Amino acid sequence: MSQLPMDMKSICLTVLFLTTISCEQDDSTSHAHNDSENIAAELCEHMAEGPSIAVFASAETTNLPDVSTPHTRFDVTLVADESGTWSGSVRYASPGTGDLRLATSKTIDVTLTAPDGSTVVAMPDAMASTCADIPKLISFPVSVGPYTLSFGPSDTADVKIVIELDDGNESN
Repeated sequence: MSQLPMDMKSICLTVLFLTTISCEQDDSTSHAHNDSENIAAELCEHMAEGPSIAVFASAETTNLPDVSTPHTRFDVTLVADESGTWSGSVRYASPGTGDLRLATSKTIDVTLTAPDGSTVVAMPDAMASTCADIPKLISFPVSVGPYTLSFGPSDTADVKIVIELDDGNESN
């Protein structure tokens, strides 16, 4: 087996090193959430700065757009009805058990439907919003499974939302 010239060895080692670095797991969706203040700050940060994904809510209860990506603001466009108000539903797939913390960009009625079709009762939330971008902050107890979030009626066609799952662990 022939030996590579020194320059070729350097190039190979550099490529191997860069490949190893680029293959490391992206941990950008893991943030420490060790208390309600950190979750409130996280919600405020993502409401203001994103990243964001635009979704169109559905008037139906099937084939709902998904809003399960953590640490993301969803810009939800609601559906107009014949009375001139706006409403719609989206799907959230809870990856664990805990408190679903939902921040909205405006005051709007929100209903959470569990996988079994029952309505989940919102919990009194001791966590206050600390930023002007979040006039409504709601908590729901959830377990693993797909949930339906329904918004409205509203007098405008859009609402921005951020969801964090507070599972009691130090990081999510």
